[in-house]
Amino acid sequence: MGDVAARIHFLYRFSPSGRPGILIERRATDIRLALFLFVFSEELSRSFMPLFAGRLGSSLAALPVEMAMALPIAVFMAGIAIASPWAGELAGRVGARRVFLMGAVPAALGSLLTGLSTSVFDLLLWRALTGVGYAMVTMACQSYISSSLRDNERAQGMGVYVAAVLTAGIGGSAMGGVLAERVGYRVSFFVSAAMVVVAGLLVSRLLAVDELAGHAPQAAGRSRPLRLFKNWRFTLLMLFSAVPAKMALTGFLFLLVPVTLARQSWEPGDIARIMVLYPLVMVLISPLASRLADRLGWRAGQVALGGLIGGAGLLTPLLGGGGDVWPLAVANVALAVSHGMSASPTLAMLPDICWTECRSMGYTNVLGLVRLIERVGSVLGPLLVAAFIPLWGLTGAALGLGAVVLAMAAVFAIASAAYGSGPHIETEEEEV
Repeated sequence: MGDVAARIHFLYRFSPSGRPGILIERRATDIRLALFLFVFSEELSRSFMPLFAGRLGSSLAALPVEMAMALPIAVFMAGIAIASPWAGELAGRVGARRVFLMGAVPAALGSLLTGLSTSVFDLLLWRALTGVGYAMVTMACQSYISSSLRDNERAQGMGVYVAAVLTAGIGGSAMGGVLAERVGYRVSFFVSAAMVVVAGLLVSRLLAVDELAGHAPQAAGRSRPLRLFKNWRFTLLMLFSAVPAKMALTGFLFLLVPVTLARQSWEPGDIARIMVLYPLVMVLISPLASRLADRLGWRAGQVALGGLIGGAGLLTPLLGGGGDVWPLAVANVALAVSHGMSASPTLAMLPDICWTECRSMGYTNVLGLVRLIERVGSVLGPLLVAAFIPLWGLTGAALGLGAVVLAMAAVFAIASAAYGSGPHIETEEEEV
């Protein structure tokens, strides 16, 4: 009976008091504006973060300038990785609204202090603090959105999150480049901190206190996150799709593109216009890919194809000269198509391939672990590129990263043929 009750609670929601009450309908779009402003604030520094770090670290003889430019990106992503599982669990316990407001505090403070940094070491500290805040806010948003979705709308619903992030990337990257040109790098971080405060005020006004917080059904026994890795579908999806996708994003787009263009004497505003190709193309591709995934149920195959496109796209520098900008633009577009095809379907696959784990651990906890694993790739990407640059130069670093990403994507593409469709509950059947 306990197992049946747990399954019913997993599929349906009940009033905490057990009495009839007013049901406030959640919609995935409720939190979209606040999420947009928050991500916009972080994207302001996207086109010049490695350049800002390079200036602070250029006087440190013991630290190569390439590593000084890569470390703030890696540390920011590490902060997100460490905080995401905890933030997901906290969102399920106290509610998305509270976690958003809690996360806005370190995010705003981190951005403010980043603008006041005087060395690469304090810059790393403040970027880690900002990363923790970013993890809390984004996990709160994903938790809120996922709790408002019906089963046949998962990919399209999570597409709301992806679309908000991408549109913020378009405006934030472009505006950040202009701000950096006109008022300097540091003032841009102060503007970012102010926007985080505005996003927090919006959430405090627009979202009601989460009445379902703390009332999620608890599975019998202890939750064991590592059991997820016994699920071969989950393990392959994470290691050979999610991780290389994030490696390509942070290593190529966040580090290689601005550094390469800056060494060709491009201004921050012009660099931002090249980088904005990524979110611009992705915001066009992602809704179409989400609808296609829900309609055809071809989620694993779509993720696999996207990975192959992204890996192949990073090899386009082979076709251009060292001073040409078009290979970078083509690679940006290919990466955007890749991630647009795979981002929402990846999230939508989780309740199918991890049905039992979502029931026993809670979807937000599974999602937190997914974000942790993804951020491992986000940390590795810039560090790998920083190690490649002294060996092979900027073009060689792009090719090396592309070869790694393409090889990992090929492994997942081969394995995806065995995924099948619909819920997979073999683990549950074995335990029973």
